[in-house]
Amino acid sequence: MAHNESSRGFVDPNWPNPNGSNDAPIIIYGYVPNFPLTIFASTLFSISLLIHLSQLLYYRTWYFATVPIALILEVLGYIFRSFSAHRDPYSVLYFVLQYFFIVTAPVFLSAGIYAILSVLITGTGRKYSPLPPKWILGIFVTSDVVTTIV
Repeated sequence: MAHNESSRGFVDPNWPNPNGSNDAPIIIYGYVPNFPLTIFASTLFSISLLIHLSQLLYYRTWYFATVPIALILEVLGYIFRSFSAHRDPYSVLYFVLQYFFIVTAPVFLSAGIYAILSVLITGTGRKYSPLPPKWILGIFVTSDVVTTIV
């Protein structure tokens, strides 16, 4: 049984494979990413980053610093995704970078949420929580990091 190129993965007939040193024989995404949507996502995450960073600096809530880090990773991820959409959808490097940044960002966002939970428990009183605030932060951040690695 003969296999043609399209039976092994997605190859866009409108976007020929440049066959560069960093290129896969197929488009790893299974489609060509939408360039305007990647720019839109990058812009929204950048606006959110500016807002959160200004609030972080104004209110000096350093426990919330992981959220701007997550937003920076999201912006970088969607920038590399836009490179895939606009320059070379076959590029393995662009795919790996965008995937890494977009998948890693929620870990930092979750850490920010756990930090806020710890601050809220400390502020409202330990009697409302079954665990001490430091335990909550440590347990959840450790579990997030481990599950992301696995």
